[in-house]
Amino acid sequence: MSTGAAASGSHWRLQQTQNLADETVDIMRVDTRCWKEKKLSEWGIWWLIDKKVSGKNSKMWAIGIVIVAIIIILCGMFP
Repeated sequence: MSTGAAASGSHWRLQQTQNLADETVDIMRVDTRCWKEKKLSEWGIWWLIDKKVSGKNSKMWAIGIVIVAIIIILCGMFP
């Protein structure tokens, strides 16, 4: 094998290795993007659930405060 043929074979292997590395990086980028989208979706769902629960908690607090205020007023009216 001459030096030119050896260099050509070496260049070919290097190119094949670079192609495999590029393909692997592309796969990792797609995997990372899918993971991020999944997490954002999950966080979005949890945000909606938290917002809904928070609204219910606010209503319960408001009802509780009104009931306590009525009890205080009634206790003041009938000593």
